[in-house]
Amino acid sequence: MSTGIPSIHYFLGEAFLYKGEYEKSVAEFLLYIQTFKGENFIKDSHFKIGLCYLLLGQKDRATSYFVKAEEKGHENTEADKYAARTLASGDVLNAKLFKIRFFTDGGYYEQARETIRTVTPTDLPNKKEQVEFYYRQARLAHKTNQLPAAKLFYEQCVSMSGAEPWYFAPNACLQTGYILQAEGKGEEAKIYFEKALSYKKHEYKNSIDAKAKSALSQGTKRK
Repeated sequence: MSTGIPSIHYFLGEAFLYKGEYEKSVAEFLLYIQTFKGENFIKDSHFKIGLCYLLLGQKDRATSYFVKAEEKGHENTEADKYAARTLASGDVLNAKLFKIRFFTDGGYYEQARETIRTVTPTDLPNKKEQVEFYYRQARLAHKTNQLPAAKLFYEQCVSMSGAEPWYFAPNACLQTGYILQAEGKGEEAKIYFEKALSYKKHEYKNSIDAKAKSALSQGTKRK
């Protein structure tokens, strides 16, 4: 057993997860669970071990760790809350969408693109997964400065979402607002920031609303 600082193992676990080195990620998260004496990120670590096994195609092992994630730890951090909320939703976890998300968040953009190219209609059997696929493509395009494509994918995400209580559409509006604001299109940006605020219920409402309000306030101050 490692005698290092437990948090190092957690961050290494995340780094390997984003990189697609899932077995190494599992090993680091297990070391974190074994060495950390508190409760923070324990639920999340079990959840992410489950995700690693899901992405490795080992569904039985994935299920066992998802069960542990439901039972262990507390919802003290945003990561722990997300793990609990995701498992409680009963949604089927889509391995390809998680891969695209992690590669994009980790800055492994070519791997994200390669995964996107493997997605077929059968990989997206329901509306939520179809909306998320547009959202993930938008995030990748935005992060790689392909702004016309990003705006198009964000718009497709918003259009398909309708009034569903998912965070994809409100954040798509927020991000579109940022792009338009940077392009000097303040009035168009304002429309999107206000639209982001108009969504009544979603899991990141407090955070997205705060960012939209801040952007609107900055726009007003510049006038």
